[in-house]
Amino acid sequence: MDTVADFIYARRKDKRPGLYYQDQQWTYEEYTHKCCQRAAWLLANRKPGPFHVGIALGNVPEFAFWAGACAIAGATMVGLNPTRR
Repeated sequence: MDTVADFIYARRKDKRPGLYYQDQQWTYEEYTHKCCQRAAWLLANRKPGPFHVGIALGNVPEFAFWAGACAIAGATMVGLNPTRR
């Protein structure tokens, strides 16, 4: 395995819990599916030029889904927050 996307795809059929947040959990299979959905959206809405995606989220599951989506789509994720200058 050479890329983050490879690691995500390797667990795509794994039904064990892979992501926990407060009282929620997602299996690796569910996580991969959510990442792929978002990656498809990124690719469908891609504009010409560098493939950079700004993510303005806190430490929540949606951040992990978009991070995986960027890896799958081949985009560079840029984490944005109020302290970034």
